[in-house]
Amino acid sequence: DDRAATLRSRLAELTEAVADVEIVNGIGQVMPARRIPWLRAREVLIHGVDLDAGLAFIDLPPDFLARLLADIVSGMPVRAGESVDLDASDAPVLVRVAGDGDDVITVAGPLGELVALVLGRPAHGLAAAGSSGPVDVPVLPSWS
Repeated sequence: DDRAATLRSRLAELTEAVADVEIVNGIGQVMPARRIPWLRAREVLIHGVDLDAGLAFIDLPPDFLARLLADIVSGMPVRAGESVDLDASDAPVLVRVAGDGDDVITVAGPLGELVALVLGRPAHGLAAAGSSGPVDVPVLPSWS
């Protein structure tokens, strides 16, 4: 595809001298140009899973998943109620979705499934617990 080749060529020109130039993304957010490769990878891989062609979040590299989880959670608004700790059972990753309450629910499971959860996709193999024991896996705020 010509657009992919053009993007590859342009990204090769993204030197440190221009990496902090501010750009405006498709939804009007201002950010440094250095975020373009990450945003491209994020979109391609998320939607690659969405195509349901045999790729699942759990198949993606753990380093990518850890960064993606942190990136998504950082864009979430504070949720009503408890904070939610997302604790990966297969990687040293613990991320908190802030809540406006005092309690904390911990959701544990594979990192790829935690990513699916925060993206609002079907997630499997997760267990949630609060201070009084097991609870349903909470619904998380939409991310931006």
